[in-house]
Amino acid sequence: MSSKHTLHHTIMRRIYYVYAINTAAHPVLLHGIGMLTMLIALTYFVSIRDVLANIGAVPVARLGAYLYEALMYTEIWTLLLLGGFIFMLFSLRMQLRSHRFSRDVSMV
Repeated sequence: MSSKHTLHHTIMRRIYYVYAINTAAHPVLLHGIGMLTMLIALTYFVSIRDVLANIGAVPVARLGAYLYEALMYTEIWTLLLLGGFIFMLFSLRMQLRSHRFSRDVSMV
């Protein structure tokens, strides 16, 4: 092998590493992984099938009271996971909004 060919492969390998790290550290990917992890952990504490069956049996006029009571009498871990998921959801929204704003400003 020539040294020029080896140098080309070394440079390209480093470029691929930088691209992989930038892709893995992208905020949308990190938010998605965090939200998916929280949802999986939430299914450990909460039976989603039972919750949906119970909500279907509640009259529409009592739905707000039912949700309030369900949140008041749940375990702390469920509330923390649900709160973390909601926080990540709003954080992702703000991240996407700021990314879009910075892209629009840079195009001007």
